[in-house]
Amino acid sequence: MLEEKYPLEQLARIKKKRFEDAIKILEQKSDLLKKEQKKYKELEAKREEIQLHKKAKIEQLQASIAEGTTSNKIQQKKQYIEVVSERLLEQMAKVEKQKMALKKAQKDFDEAKTELFNRKKDIEKLDIHKAEWKKEIHKMYEQAEALEQDEIGSIRYTMQKKEKRR
Repeated sequence: MLEEKYPLEQLARIKKKRFEDAIKILEQKSDLLKKEQKKYKELEAKREEIQLHKKAKIEQLQASIAEGTTSNKIQQKKQYIEVVSERLLEQMAKVEKQKMALKKAQKDFDEAKTELFNRKKDIEKLDIHKAEWKKEIHKMYEQAEALEQDEIGSIRYTMQKKEKRR
């Protein structure tokens, strides 16, 4: 039996290459997502730290007012609290900006995951097609062989008949 070359072999190689590329892209997007998550957590922790610092300074100011410290020191503490408030606002803006970057990274990761799934589906479809094609080719060869065997049998029968006549 001759071994036929699968007619869509080149297409199968292309689909496999695209699948491998999709795996690499998914890994890259996954790494990027992890980095963005880590950065987000760090920024949130820093924001929390600044909030706690601000809260502590406000409590110090209230304690100073209750003790009856000089207005100069109270004024300095108020100004420092304003500076801390500005830092807190800046940090909150960074957190929001990072939150957006994280959402984008998550969206890219999800798209890459979907693309990988689609590429895998394409390969599976081609594998199914190849299996069906092989069955059909095998069936064709069996039919051709059966026809050839019939012809050989027919020729033998004819030859035996001629020999008996002689």
